[in-house]
Amino acid sequence: MYFDYEQVSIVASATRSEVFWAFNAVDPLSVREVAEGLKKSPQTVRHHVNELIDAGLLIAASTRQRRARTEELYVHAGMEFRTAPPPITREYREMINKGFDSILRQMARERSAAIRLEGTDSDLNRYLAYRRHTIRVSPEQAAKVKQKLLELSEELRQCDEGDGVRVHYAVYMSLPLGESRSIVDERGLPRSILDPPVELNLPDDKD
Repeated sequence: MYFDYEQVSIVASATRSEVFWAFNAVDPLSVREVAEGLKKSPQTVRHHVNELIDAGLLIAASTRQRRARTEELYVHAGMEFRTAPPPITREYREMINKGFDSILRQMARERSAAIRLEGTDSDLNRYLAYRRHTIRVSPEQAAKVKQKLLELSEELRQCDEGDGVRVHYAVYMSLPLGESRSIVDERGLPRSILDPPVELNLPDDKD
């Protein structure tokens, strides 16, 4: 499922992105559960959930009885979300960057908490991994590497056991900043093309 411009703008908001990625496509969750996990008020999470539903990013999946109250449970509207393929507008591209920044902040918080928790039980290390490598590739080889990474990501998605501990994993491949600058110089482009805009008009965010 591809994000349209409205959707990518919605998840460009740091708080809304955090709420959106707290849900997933498999396990229905309530507003209360997500609020507890993110340490935010149920009212704040409900506000963002409503925005995400209106944008077609979350859907109601089922209900659950909790004491005298019925909780609605939500999942992602698609099994996975992707940004639209080129060509895309500059505005769409900048929203992608904003959303990616939000995801990176969430990943940093997740890993920081998990590493601290690992200090109480070294067996939890089996849930943690990080590797970073650099290789030089031709355009043709780069396409092959990218395809292998995406295929591995899909293969791992099939390992979901349903009743195990949920973990996040991500595929990341990018030009180093130095390479981007070299390409700009070689093609006679202004280096300012690599700079973020001074200001972006994001949808209203409510923390």
